Amino acid sequence: MLVRLAFDQNEPQHACVALRRALQDVPATEVELHNQLDYFSPRCVNVDSTRAVGTASRDSARRDSTAAPTVRRDTTPATRASKARYTLQVAAYGSKADADALAKRLKARGIDVRVAGTARMFRVRIGRYETRAAAAAAARELKAKKIDAFVTEIGGDDK
Repeated sequence: MLVRLAFDQNEPQHACVALRRALQDVPATEVELHNQLDYFSPRCVNVDSTRAVGTASRDSARRDSTAAPTVRRDTTPATRASKARYTLQVAAYGSKADADALAKRLKARGIDVRVAGTARMFRVRIGRYETRAAAAAAARELKAKKIDAFVTEIGGDDK
């Protein structure tokens, strides 16, 4: 949440420092959390996250308020984007019953939803999209319906 908040507040260096630290500290067994954090990684391509972020007064003295931040939002190569498929993930559960219960509630709201995975973790996913941009647009539409989702690539366990 800290990473997302920092990006929302147009503080890419803060976000990228927090992201780098989180990726180092989160155990490899926390696959879903790593997926959520990895979603933000492309935004840090041109951001220096190796040095500590200074105090607000020092940062504002160094920062040119008219300069645009040097953050690349989408670093997916064009050749890969045409082949890649994306989906929206709303949750992941250790039990299939829990994932199915959420899927049932979402279906009752008229949302085309599926449960991906044949073993622990069971991911509740919505839609299939050709581009990350199309998936992100769909995520914004879901947010208007008070459903949080993040864009992820479709893996081998999600057919």
